[in-house]
Amino acid sequence: MFTTNTMNIAQHLFSLTLGLTGLLYIPGGLWLWKKPPAKISRIYGYRTPRSMKSQAAWDFAQVYAGKALCCCGIALTCLALLSLPFTLAQDISTTIAVLVVLVFTALPVYLTERNLKLRFGQQQ
Repeated sequence: MFTTNTMNIAQHLFSLTLGLTGLLYIPGGLWLWKKPPAKISRIYGYRTPRSMKSQAAWDFAQVYAGKALCCCGIALTCLALLSLPFTLAQDISTTIAVLVVLVFTALPVYLTERNLKLRFGQQQ
C-alpha cells in the first residue's frame, strides 16, 4: 500500500503542514513589517476597510499586521517542531492541522483590527 517514505510523511502531516505554513508566514510578516507599502493600496498590504480609512491607520496596520503574522509564523513553526515526536492518524492530523492553521491565520487579522479600533476608534 504505502512505502516507508510515504507512510512517514503521512504520519507527520500535522508537523509538515504547520511547519510549511509557519515558514511562509515569517518572511511574509517580515516583509510587511519592514517594507510596508507607503501609500494606501488596493493591491498590496493589509487591506481592510478600517485600515484603509486614513494614511495613519494604514501605516499602523501594515507594521502591526506584519509583526503579528511573523509571530504567528514563529509559533506555528515551533508547534511543528514540538509535534514531530508524536504521530496521529492521517485524517485526525489533517483536521487538527487545518483548524490550527485557520486559527493562526485569523489571529493576526483579529489582533490588527482590534488595535486599529482601539487606536483610531470607530469614527475615522
